Amino acid sequence: MNKMKLGLAAALLCASGVTSTSFGEDAPVDPAKDAVDPYNPGSERSRFLSAAGVDSEMSEEEFTANAKASDPFVRKFDSWATLRAFDRNGNKTIDWFEADGYRRAIRTAVLGAFDKDKDGSLGEDERAAANKELAAGKLPRISLPSATRPTPGTRPDGERPQPGTPGTPGTPGTP
Repeated sequence: MNKMKLGLAAALLCASGVTSTSFGEDAPVDPAKDAVDPYNPGSERSRFLSAAGVDSEMSEEEFTANAKASDPFVRKFDSWATLRAFDRNGNKTIDWFEADGYRRAIRTAVLGAFDKDKDGSLGEDERAAANKELAAGKLPRISLPSATRPTPGTRPDGERPQPGTPGTPGTPGTP
């Protein structure tokens, strides 16, 4: 009977993704997984929305609280100040599209710094070097979004087109 319980416990651990061979041993840490290389937007979006709560907008308080979660969006290498630089609408919270832009900028920076063979992904040695820095909370310099870049629905000068203006969606005669 005890062997059957032990076998069931082992099966449950395997199904849950625990990879250590004994209960005191930790699985290797891979901070790049899902957030950087490979970047998994579906997984990251799920983590983000869980952290952001019912309004789907992450505040600084939610960011700080999520860093302590068991499966967080916020990693050790993330900082609220850098994430806030991607706040396109200036509302002091981050929506998924802004967070996705942030994650993609991090991916670009990490690959630029550690993808030595320039194949678009991290090989074993490249991953080890990147993970060492990411686990220490360090990021390569990332490109911040331009303050002059227009948000969707605005013209390059920042003004919203007036209804009825030719070329404006919803105006008769506009495709």
